[in-house]
Amino acid sequence: MHNTRIWINYGSFYLTPEKVSDYFDIENIRNNEQTVFTGQLKPLKKHLVCRRKFALTDTVTLINQGNTHIRFYIVSNSKEPVPATYIDVPPLSTSVVTISQIGNVKIPHLMVYNPDPLVVGIWEVQI
Repeated sequence: MHNTRIWINYGSFYLTPEKVSDYFDIENIRNNEQTVFTGQLKPLKKHLVCRRKFALTDTVTLINQGNTHIRFYIVSNSKEPVPATYIDVPPLSTSVVTISQIGNVKIPHLMVYNPDPLVVGIWEVQI
């Protein structure tokens, strides 16, 4: 019911779009890239966290909220296997690294991999 009510209110703004800013941060919605990514990862699976251009000095916070090791890496194509260079984040821990520590910053695909054959991984990335 609550979601329906929001939709009805939002839907009525087509006549007065300037009033949307009373409820939503329009500048943030229009101009900012996503900076927090979260997910769960099945055993022995990988997932594309994000695709973007990075600078050498960009820092990334890698959070492992699960009970298995999680590996973060960069590849040029999300179908590629896990490379030799990756950041392994132990269970229930956080690592803050520069993007260049994870891999080649000219390659745009930041990936996460769960190497455990049984346990689901839970991760978060903050850019």
